[in-house]
Amino acid sequence: MAHNTDRTAGLATMLTIALFAGLTACAAARTPAQSPAITVTRPADRTAQASAQEREAQEEARERGATGPTSVWDGVYTAEQAAKGRDIYRRVCAECHGTGEAPAIVGNSFIRRWFDDGLDVPFTKIRRTMPDDAPGTMPEESYLDVLSYMLESAGLPAGAEPLTAESSRLSAIKVVEQGGAVGAVPNFSLVQVMGCLMQSADGAWALTNSTNPLRTREPGNSTAAVLEEIGELPLGTQTFQLPTVQAQHLALKGHKVQAKGILMRNPAGDRLNLTTVQSLSDRCTP
Repeated sequence: MAHNTDRTAGLATMLTIALFAGLTACAAARTPAQSPAITVTRPADRTAQASAQEREAQEEARERGATGPTSVWDGVYTAEQAAKGRDIYRRVCAECHGTGEAPAIVGNSFIRRWFDDGLDVPFTKIRRTMPDDAPGTMPEESYLDVLSYMLESAGLPAGAEPLTAESSRLSAIKVVEQGGAVGAVPNFSLVQVMGCLMQSADGAWALTNSTNPLRTREPGNSTAAVLEEIGELPLGTQTFQLPTVQAQHLALKGHKVQAKGILMRNPAGDRLNLTTVQSLSDRCTP
């Protein structure tokens, strides 16, 4: 049974990292070499506090007295948009994303992939990287239609008002589980946490006094500036079992660390299949 769990954990790591990296894989293979590099304007590392941009957008909405949908469950696109998006997907996107050449972008994985993001994130991603041979060349309306189809394919309801590209509105519409509010990070998400790297007497490794898991899109090491910021945050109360700890991380026993990995929720205790561990301090005092 333990061997099956380890194999599942390994597959989860490869599949999740491939999922985050793969949306641009098809583009890299087909786009001419002279095409400009594409950068998605979203921070790779997230802390417990909202970004300044998100806070500004929320403040602006309050000052205007603005009201509107706050989650993808509020009917944020129209059925007509989704129908047009389905046609575009079949003509332009399915060649890669419907054949396994690139990760699937439609279906019930939408919430897990974009959880806790505003709709501005997937919209920016597809607008800047699609179609694979001519990124960003479709009309803005077409990208909105494709995003609407992605929402429909995930089982999210249509509404009476069309989805628009207004950045403040898109960023205010959060991708969450049904129920409205942002909840626990879904199983098999790539996350980052901070805690104490400890080893028990029986040799089992765990991350104790850990913060709650936060989504990240970058499985590798964080920059020194990010580590400095995270290191100022308080420890938490969570514990994550660590199925494997790489040899280069053994010297970090007892350190306060930032860890990234695949979250595996389990009634017997949540686990973290590590992708990287970085020291924040050689001491870890709750």
